[in-house]
Amino acid sequence: MFIATVIELVTSYICEFFMGSWPWQTYARDYAFHFQGRIALSPSIRFGLGGTVFLYVLQPIFEKMTSVMGNKVVRYTSISIGIIFLSDAIY
Repeated sequence: MFIATVIELVTSYICEFFMGSWPWQTYARDYAFHFQGRIALSPSIRFGLGGTVFLYVLQPIFEKMTSVMGNKVVRYTSISIGIIFLSDAIY
């Protein structure tokens, strides 16, 4: 939670320096506990909880799924997902 909040705060300053604003400045001001509309307590807690759920619930499930698959299937799946992400980034 702390690391995600620090990254969000630093990124808001970088975006403001280069672009004049930061993309989430309108949502952060809507929360009761916020700092300059850059970071807010509620989203920080949700990022922390989401990261914890991913780390302790979803990651073990993914590890079990990939351990059942063969190396070839994992490789092709990884390449396919990589191509999808790359094409989305280029688009």
